[in-house]
Amino acid sequence: MLLRIKFHMLGIVLMVLITLPAAVLADVICMRQDPSVPITTPTTDFILHENGVATHTKTGLMWMRCSLGQIWDNNTCIGDASTYTWVGALQTAQNTEFAGYTDWRLPNRRELMSIVERSCIPSANITVFPNTASTAFWSSSPYARDGGYAWHVTFNAGYVNYESIDNNRSVRLVRTPDSSPDDDLIAGRYLPIEDGSIIRDITTDLEWQRCSVGQTWNSAQQSCDGEAGRFTWDDAIALTPPGGFRLPNRTELRSLVYCSTGLPQEFGMEADFTFCSGGYHRPTIVEQAFPNTPSSWFWSSSPNAYNSGHAWCVGFDNGPVSHYYKYYAYRVRLVRARQ
Repeated sequence: MLLRIKFHMLGIVLMVLITLPAAVLADVICMRQDPSVPITTPTTDFILHENGVATHTKTGLMWMRCSLGQIWDNNTCIGDASTYTWVGALQTAQNTEFAGYTDWRLPNRRELMSIVERSCIPSANITVFPNTASTAFWSSSPYARDGGYAWHVTFNAGYVNYESIDNNRSVRLVRTPDSSPDDDLIAGRYLPIEDGSIIRDITTDLEWQRCSVGQTWNSAQQSCDGEAGRFTWDDAIALTPPGGFRLPNRTELRSLVYCSTGLPQEFGMEADFTFCSGGYHRPTIVEQAFPNTPSSWFWSSSPNAYNSGHAWCVGFDNGPVSHYYKYYAYRVRLVRARQ
């Protein structure tokens, strides 16, 4: 009787798998999957090359499908990943040749987070990155407050943290494809669309108005004319412009912060509200993408959970995130999901 029940249950499982659409089954392959978590790295977002390289179409980055120390056998990654100190990882990346390329490098922490599959346990799409170790991988990002530490991303739970650069961690290398004369991206991530008045961020799939509210887009000069308006938070949140635009939340708005020559030398990251430091350019945004941006505070849509009179805002003077009284008058930039 027990054997019959087992076969019956197996038949039900097989029937469910057979009746599911093939696209659903192929979205992502995990060791274990949490169906309640949205898929973040579907296989369809990658071009899988036979030489052991995967191109991530959302970012344009090319990744080694195997960790350093493993061997690509035209189908999977064989062997165990090697581990390195942070300095050792940086040096090894400079001396690595693979698939005909010699410009491999250690990814920064944002790049490394872009291949974390949050629905998987461990947090990797093993169709794209087979035999990924359930451990921490070094990023190239130093910890700004202490030169003895650097950031890593763990692929057992998919979170980012910092630790001593003397610790030994796994490594996966990345490269930025050579740009071509036809490459219309600004700063490697921003694509002007429509009449140029809107910018699509290919790393987040968000579409931004290039001008702050109150300014006017000048398509002939590719610039924003006039002065950005100032709004209380209540007035900003009530804006209903055409085209599906809205006030961004604080994480979305922080993603526009760019520290040019200071630390960290990268775009703003989720849940990372570190100030820019060093000789960075103001405003702390890519001005070619967002011309005539004031070096001042911009409202987000995020209220402060602990103080109903405050809401969160982002400063484009040195990249901070803070909360202030909702009756303060700050600038506004609007966003929408990709159309």
